[in-house]
Amino acid sequence: MTIPLTLEAWRRTLNLPMLRWSKTELNPLIDLLPEGAVVAELGSFAGESAVQFLNSPKVAFLLCVDLWKGGYGGEEDVASNADMETARLAFDVRLSAFDPCRYAVRRDSTHVAARAISALFDLVYVDADHGYEATLGDIRAWLPGVKPGGIMAGHDYGTTHGGVKLAVDELFEGKEIGVFPDSSWWVRV
Repeated sequence: MTIPLTLEAWRRTLNLPMLRWSKTELNPLIDLLPEGAVVAELGSFAGESAVQFLNSPKVAFLLCVDLWKGGYGGEEDVASNADMETARLAFDVRLSAFDPCRYAVRRDSTHVAARAISALFDLVYVDADHGYEATLGDIRAWLPGVKPGGIMAGHDYGTTHGGVKLAVDELFEGKEIGVFPDSSWWVRV
């Protein structure tokens, strides 16, 4: 495979609208974090959310967990049907701008990673497989790793990925679920 020289070339290759150079949609969620926050991101894809987290001086450390293996979301899931090798290259280029002491990358399933990691997080952001069972499993697996008073959050609440909303509503029944304009959801635990 010929590696494109610029992120713009990768964006054209992937032909995905979410691969813009700069995004700020997660800033309202990041604003809820304490200084020195430790964050886990489940599903890193091409690194756009990771860049948002690392651009914040509030985030001291970010753990990115992704298999970079497509085909998990059915035909309607654009990201899961993308060229994952290209997405991983875009991720690597984006994160190369940051101090490697501020982040770690684990190429693994979210469930395997949850069992292997004993850290406590101020925020766990779920944006991996958007199916109901997968989202339910991710939240259940990672919830014990959220610090008391920390935040469990994720993406695509109430969008075409109905499994996310169903899982979140079921697991956090009776709790206040916040939703931002970018469809990110959050719950203080």
